[in-house]
Amino acid sequence: MVTYIKSRSLNDFNRLIASVQARGIEPATGIFIPEFIKHSGQKPDENGVVKPINYCSLKWRWQERTDWSIIHQAAAVLSDETNLSRMIDLEGTINMVCLDNLSAHETASLMAYYTNSSYNSSLPSLNASDDQALLKENEPVATTLSS
Repeated sequence: MVTYIKSRSLNDFNRLIASVQARGIEPATGIFIPEFIKHSGQKPDENGVVKPINYCSLKWRWQERTDWSIIHQAAAVLSDETNLSRMIDLEGTINMVCLDNLSAHETASLMAYYTNSSYNSSLPSLNASDDQALLKENEPVATTLSS
């Protein structure tokens, strides 16, 4: 499963780190335990139509490490090169698109395309250095995808 961490979860994580450090403890010596919290609500779309939203954030807890043997087990797993290929999810990330350096319009167009169609491998290259593949301002997604 591929996901991203929302600002709320990162802020909660940073607050936890700061609170552990404020007690004079090095956070890396403990264990960070995430818990998924479900959120539901409503949010207007680009046309002002209010639509339901559902997402999860992470709530973090920190606990002092009492058993250090897991560190040695993790080190053993990571040092074995045959395990490394199992730790990378190539299938889950194959359709991911890099949004770096895309304008808000280009990002919204991509989101609309992936939401409203059954996309396939005919999607053009979306490399930010390939100006030909990126959408022009106010250009509909269909125009770019059919060219």
